[in-house]
Amino acid sequence: MGKPTGAIFGLLRRMHGDGLLEADSETLTRGTQYRLTHSGHVALEEALAEEPIVGQVAPEQWVMVLERTDGTRLTDFQGVVVRTTLSGAIAWGVDVGWGWLLAFTPGSEPFAVERAAAAFEDAGFRCRFARAMVLLSGNQFRSRAATLTAERERAS
Repeated sequence: MGKPTGAIFGLLRRMHGDGLLEADSETLTRGTQYRLTHSGHVALEEALAEEPIVGQVAPEQWVMVLERTDGTRLTDFQGVVVRTTLSGAIAWGVDVGWGWLLAFTPGSEPFAVERAAAAFEDAGFRCRFARAMVLLSGNQFRSRAATLTAERERAS
């Protein structure tokens, strides 16, 4: 997945040397089968516990609702997210048909969110962003965004 084979083999050797993996043979070669040791399981569980859940929004996490307008296309969206200076702070996003929902990495600076919003607006999208007040599941975020969109449409 984008890594040279030797890099992965080196990583496996280091993890084996650190006691995180056990091998099916004493000689480590390409084709060696590895299993997590107990220490490896513990390290994996600790690492996963620190990662935010994709699709979940934590309190104080920045979120953005992008609405398609007449004439906006997928390529307009892609033209913004391909720019890592704008999208590097985006933790995850989902296409909801009428637009996109984006969640920024916890701790993102307001400036990063504002720059991304300006770029999406320049690309023709309606954009709203705020910090989440409470823990939201992906479905709750989608439902609240759809309500905001419907309210905006009724008001116009």
